[in-house]
Parts: sequence; structure tokens; C-alpha cells
Amino acid sequence: MRGHVVEFDQNRGEGVIEDQRGARFNFSLKHCTDAGAMRLDVPVNFKPKGSKSGPFAAQVIPLEKAVS
Repeated sequence: MRGHVVEFDQNRGEGVIEDQRGARFNFSLKHCTDAGAMRLDVPVNFKPKGSKSGPFAAQVIPLEKAVS
């Protein structure tokens, strides 16, 4: 599924992805293939998952490389 990062806290290593329909999914850097590329507005591919605490994004792949 495609989306983009709408919230991100580098210190906590957590954020929120919004998909193309406007649905939101929490994510953690432990579910990212390239944690260094994560920042606000970066486009991503991800797999939506669910748990008792709500939907979350797994296998998050940033579609842009980290900016130096």
C-alpha cells in the first residue's frame, strides 16, 4: 500500500503514515527498511496490519533516500 509520513518523532522512533484514502497507521522504526530515510512527507510503501491497539504499518519502505 502507498502512503506518506504525516507525523514523525525521531527521538521516540515512531510516527504515523496516511494512505491514499486518508486512513492512518502508526509505525515504529523497527518496522522500516531504511530508518535513516524517515522524515515528514516522505512517500512510503507499507503493509497494513491490525492489533488490539489498532491499525499499524509493517514492512515500511521509504521511496526516497535519506538527505545528507
